[in-house]
Amino acid sequence: MNAGNYDEDVLEIYSKLLPRFIVMSDQSIRVKDEIHICLLEEEVDETAAISLKERISCNYPQGIKNYKIKMTLANYTELSTCKNSELLFLFNSSKAHISETLAYAKRHNSMTVSYDASLLEEGVSLSLYLGRKTLPYINTTALKRNGITLDPILLRISKLYMQGDK
Repeated sequence: MNAGNYDEDVLEIYSKLLPRFIVMSDQSIRVKDEIHICLLEEEVDETAAISLKERISCNYPQGIKNYKIKMTLANYTELSTCKNSELLFLFNSSKAHISETLAYAKRHNSMTVSYDASLLEEGVSLSLYLGRKTLPYINTTALKRNGITLDPILLRISKLYMQGDK
């Protein structure tokens, strides 16, 4: 998938949800003054990543719930720049980069969210279910593996991913 394949409306939805995923989880316990979100991309996705970053800044100019939002744009080869992030957002990449990122997220107890819902199969924590309704799509197994608990309200309004869902 290349940068032209990222839908602007879907990026807008993610821009509104990513900070909320953190405050609606026990990740908020880790937050002191700032929420840290790391946007991981390949060079071809840089335009989409910048667009998402700008949209988050526009939607949350004052932050959320008294927390400022700090965002890092990083290439998958610069994964260590995400070390203080509560949430890693994954644009599409190679299977090797995705696996490495998921292992990194597990070691650092970080939440992972992917643009592509098919990455739930690989072990990503959250994505979006784009059907008649657009809903958060949650891989509870992946969240448990990373030691993350979500607010029951978020679970109730989401579609839960089961191994083998397509």
